[in-house]
Amino acid sequence: MTDDTSFLPAVVAAACLVAYALPALTAFRRGHPSRWTILLVNLLLGFTLLGWVISLCWALSDLPERRSFARRADAGDKPAIVPEDENLAQLRTLLDDGVITEGEYEIMRQTPAMAPG
Repeated sequence: MTDDTSFLPAVVAAACLVAYALPALTAFRRGHPSRWTILLVNLLLGFTLLGWVISLCWALSDLPERRSFARRADAGDKPAIVPEDENLAQLRTLLDDGVITEGEYEIMRQTPAMAPG
């Protein structure tokens, strides 16, 4: 009885290729803002175990929140209207905590669309 295992190398090669590309595939699937850089790091350094692990961790990292509008849990997909004094209080907190500079505070205070939410 002959055992036909001629397909086995192709299956193993395909599995290895998918495993190698897993960080980039994950980044693109999640819509990661750095997906192209992750792909580049994965392609150039993925053959080293360290490069592959870094790419995978980066691809799985939390995505930054988009802060174009203030959001409320009950607002659904519609932007919530945040009172200006609340925005100013949030900006002041960021300034006091050293997250933004005085110049950034002034710019954001005068530009409502840039206020945190």
